[in-house]
Amino acid sequence: IFTDGSTDARGLGGIPLTKGVHHNSPRLAAAPDGKTLYFIAGTIGTSTLTHPTPGACVYKIPVDGQGPAVVWVGAPGKPGSDNAHFGDAGGLACDAEGRVYVADLINNRIQVFSPEGSHLKTIPVERPAYVCVHGKSGAIYVQHTARVEGRSVGRLTKFGPFADPKEAFHLDGISGYFLEY
Repeated sequence: IFTDGSTDARGLGGIPLTKGVHHNSPRLAAAPDGKTLYFIAGTIGTSTLTHPTPGACVYKIPVDGQGPAVVWVGAPGKPGSDNAHFGDAGGLACDAEGRVYVADLINNRIQVFSPEGSHLKTIPVERPAYVCVHGKSGAIYVQHTARVEGRSVGRLTKFGPFADPKEAFHLDGISGYFLEY
């Protein structure tokens, strides 16, 4: 997708991502090589939001439309807490090396995977909703909910890059949608 919003990828307008999964507000991340799109769909097997199923897996699909979406990590409709499953995957991002970061809200963590789907690292974070990775520095930004003096507070936390993801700083009182750049 070019900066003006256009694309030369064949078939992306209205391409069905996968059968049996309703994409009420999917989370998407493109691999840095521009060939693969990863996504999380929050509702499985129903077209309403009355009983949404947690995003228990991440799918991947070739951007050129030359194949169907496949489950990449996790299991549709089967949440879990080990490194091969998610409690509720809510946000995802790719870094410049092609690693995929998945915000797992229920399990209080960011899971990091290789482009092949191997688990590489777990970054503990309270109730992460969105994750974004800076394209040049590799800094990891997470919008999440933290407990401060007995109450829930929206928080934006900056972590170092993949090699050393220690908290650099946080800002409380953040709410709304995470803006990616």
